[in-house]
Amino acid sequence: MTRKHENLAEQQAANQPAKIDTIAALSTPPGQSGLAVLRLSGPDAASICDRLFRPYGDRFPLPSGMKGYTMAPGIWAEIDEVVLAAFRAPHSYTGEDVYEISCHGGNAVRQAVLDSLINNGARLAEAGEFSKRAFVSGKMDLAQAEAVMDLIHAESEQQTELAFSQLRGRLSQAVRSELDKLYGILAFLETLMDWDEEEARPEDRLQVSRDLASSEESLKRLADSFRYGRIVREGLSIVIAGRPNAGKSS
Repeated sequence: MTRKHENLAEQQAANQPAKIDTIAALSTPPGQSGLAVLRLSGPDAASICDRLFRPYGDRFPLPSGMKGYTMAPGIWAEIDEVVLAAFRAPHSYTGEDVYEISCHGGNAVRQAVLDSLINNGARLAEAGEFSKRAFVSGKMDLAQAEAVMDLIHAESEQQTELAFSQLRGRLSQAVRSELDKLYGILAFLETLMDWDEEEARPEDRLQVSRDLASSEESLKRLADSFRYGRIVREGLSIVIAGRPNAGKSS
């Protein structure tokens, strides 16, 4: 193959859309428990589940509540009784086909089910990859994706309320509202620039100044809310200093 052909092949490969693989991971914390939940997301999720899960009867009655058995590939022995929940694209957390497998929470059972998914075409998900796919597919914006992690790590009622508010899109809506106002001001300024000096009215320029001042105040409040949110999320380091035996510990 000539260098010219190699360059052409490289360009064609670069223009090809990246293949989206199917990912799997444990959704519940490690350790023994009554139940464990595993999540599977991607274009091959349905076919993987078709190969690995067998219903109690002739078929699964409902996609949202499929009870049956997990099968071990190769020997096709039953691993566990499970409940399989299907969330079809685009109506899922990631925007892809998503399956959630609820199995018993023993370490061996949970690992056997995960190994079955990996051995049949899924890839072990990286940390935060499900939320990343939700962000890429437009199911949530960056602020909401960050709120997911904050909600998981929340240790107080105040932290939980703040993270949930951000997850519901309160911060995103406030930012979008200010952006819309600024775009409107910009469009009006461009219109003023097209007018002749005689057509431009002093009150128009005054209105622009008022609108900019209003947006500036709103953006300052947003910035202040970020600082407050950071304190709630991360806490404050406080030094209590004083002379010995002055009552600092009490």
